[in-house]
Amino acid sequence: MPHLRSLLPFSLLSTLTWAVAALVAMPAHGATLDCDGQALQPGQCYFSHGIVHYPDRVSDGALEGTVVGSADVHTRFNCRASNDSRRQVLIGLDTSTSYDAATGNARSSYPGLQMEIPATSSTIGGHLHQTFLARRFGTSAGACLSGELDHSIDIVRHGSIAAGKQTFGYDPNPVFVSAPGATSAAYFRTHASLNIEYIEVVMPSCGMVTSNIGLPDIDLGKMPSAGDVAGATVADLVVFCSNATAFTYRLDVEHGAYVVKEIGLLANAAGGATAAAGIGVQVEQKVPGQSQFSTLRFGHLYTEASPESVTRIPLRASYFRLSSQASGGQVAAAMVVTLNYY
Repeated sequence: MPHLRSLLPFSLLSTLTWAVAALVAMPAHGATLDCDGQALQPGQCYFSHGIVHYPDRVSDGALEGTVVGSADVHTRFNCRASNDSRRQVLIGLDTSTSYDAATGNARSSYPGLQMEIPATSSTIGGHLHQTFLARRFGTSAGACLSGELDHSIDIVRHGSIAAGKQTFGYDPNPVFVSAPGATSAAYFRTHASLNIEYIEVVMPSCGMVTSNIGLPDIDLGKMPSAGDVAGATVADLVVFCSNATAFTYRLDVEHGAYVVKEIGLLANAAGGATAAAGIGVQVEQKVPGQSQFSTLRFGHLYTEASPESVTRIPLRASYFRLSSQASGGQVAAAMVVTLNYY
């Protein structure tokens, strides 16, 4: 009786762009200095050629508080380092107006999806609720700094989300900020806001096909001693998925009892005078990505993190002689497979 649940994939990335940044506010104090053609004060930045990649789709089966994808931020910057011994500039995104105190993250325009604000965000200019992107150091106090930066911001599920296609972005859109240093109260804002695009929430699904493993008739003499195995037979557990990024599975006994569950050893469930005595069934598996069969632990949760559309998990069953006192006869065992997918 498989369980069925869900999580996310995101595949194609949608590319978003924003216009060249214009500085919003200039402090009244201090003279501006030319820095590669831009009039900048120490700790101030000019941003341009910004791009953000959002995931094209995520899953409505994502668990509460889990990461469902990431937004990749790219921008070019032109900065002047702080005019002190730190010789640095801090770059980030202002998410204070979209901050959710209940989760500690920034709300997006898609209900249930938020942008993660890491703990280091509090270091930007002494202001809380900023999403920290980068720290750059100059060769000297007030030195000009220019270049490009890339940063990934996790998208996290908080609350219920509905399947469908909606616009996605910060709500409201944040702006770039820069600050002279970690303890400074002065920081600068720009109009270089992150645009929005469509994101699709999809319903993942998985199923499985199991097969009977028919062991051959063998002579008891092929297992002369306790611990001997014979009659190994292989059959696949087949899992097929659509829009799922992970699944877990667990095997348990259905009829009979375990002998040693940590090595996949089952007692003979056949009854009556025709049942074999002193004989059990051992089950092994070949985990995806492995070339050899390994011990199966009944009751253990196995995870396949990046499933194909069809994933085959080979299972191998063998007769197992439990003791020196054994007799021939019928042998039977059954397992139940529990599947969870995300």
